[in-house]
Amino acid sequence: MVFSFIFLSSLLKHFEEILSTGASIQTWLNEQRIWMMKSVTAYTLGSLDAILKCTMNNFALHQMGRLNFQASTMILAPIVSLIILNMVSFIGGAARIFIEGSWNETFGQVFLSLHILMVNYPVLRKGKGRVPTSATPLPLVTTNFLVCFGHMDLKC
Repeated sequence: MVFSFIFLSSLLKHFEEILSTGASIQTWLNEQRIWMMKSVTAYTLGSLDAILKCTMNNFALHQMGRLNFQASTMILAPIVSLIILNMVSFIGGAARIFIEGSWNETFGQVFLSLHILMVNYPVLRKGKGRVPTSATPLPLVTTNFLVCFGHMDLKC
């Protein structure tokens, strides 16, 4: 409960700050996406953090309320991996809730996966400015490895 309260309080405080400056809800969502992309990329490629700060400005061009995801595969791979992993986690967790009825044990995990998917939904959009198809094979392999490794780890 404490961690949920802190998480929601942080989101609401940021939301309040955005609205008090006269910006829109779309701006708040875009800032949440940018924050998540930068943090996932920075943790994955921690030694390249200084380079990524320069690259991020070109990576997420904010044009008319939309983000442009035309960037190198190395920068897009961590966020696409995160989205795929959370899709698998959300589907598995939701199935577990309905099949086993383990609502109390898995609700927080399913809620967090759903939140990450909702914030990053525009990354998966179609059309101009979307993540290129060439940026998905590496994240698919990485996510498959993580899911298989996690499954083996749980079996032991």
